[in-house]
Amino acid sequence: MVCKKCKSVLAADALYCEKCGFPVKKRPAAKKAEMPLAPQALVPLTTAQCVGILLAFCVPVLNLILMLVWAYAPQGNESRRSMARAGLILFGAVLAFAILGLSLFLILADTGFIPFTGTI
Repeated sequence: MVCKKCKSVLAADALYCEKCGFPVKKRPAAKKAEMPLAPQALVPLTTAQCVGILLAFCVPVLNLILMLVWAYAPQGNESRRSMARAGLILFGAVLAFAILGLSLFLILADTGFIPFTGTI
C-alpha cells in the first residue's frame, strides 16, 4: 500500500503512515457469506410429520410399502429416509423373532414338552 498524502510505502497491516501520520483507510471487510438455506432434503421433520409417519407405519400392508419407498427413494427428506430404514430394520428383527418363536413352539409341541388337551 502507498500513503495517499506523502506517497511512502506502507506495510500491509498499517493503520497510519509512519512518516506523516496520515490515517490509512482500511479496505472494507469482505461481506460474510450468508448461510445458504438448507435444501428440502436436509430440513428436519417436525413432530407432526413424525407422528404421521409412525401412524402410517401402523397400517399393516401400507407400512411395508411406505418403508421401502421412503428408504430407497433417490430423493426425499433424509430424516424420513433414516426413519424408514430404522423401521425396516425393526420390522426384520420382529419378523425373525416371531418366526424363531413359532418354530420353537412347534418343535416343543411336537416333542411333547408342551402337552395339548383336546383337538388342534
